Parts: sequence; structure tokens; C-alpha cells
Amino acid sequence: MAPRCRARAFVLGLVVDETGDLKKGAAGSVGVQRQYIGTTGRIDNSQLARRVSVSRSGR
Repeated sequence: MAPRCRARAFVLGLVVDETGDLKKGAAGSVGVQRQYIGTTGRIDNSQLARRVSVSRSGR
């Protein structure tokens, strides 16, 4: 019989990352519009992506 393994992980918080992807040409993709892009420092056609991750500790 295999030994039992108990994994313990404690959630420390959420990590939220927002990034803007520059889109050239016509605004044909979903969510593309003229908005401020922090990486380029200007207003242009872009698509925003938000990523949320869980931060936890475990042994």
C-alpha cells in the first residue's frame, strides 16, 4: 500500500498583471480600440490582457 501524502498550500494572495499589446492596421480583433499603452507611452490601437495568478506557499 502506498504511503499517504498530504500536500499543504496556503494562499498568500493574488497577482494581477495587465499588459497592452500594440495592434497595427484596422481594429479587426476583438477588444482592439484606441487606448493608452504604458509600454509605448502613447495612445494607439491596442488590446489589453489581464492575467490573475494565485500566489501560495507549500512544502
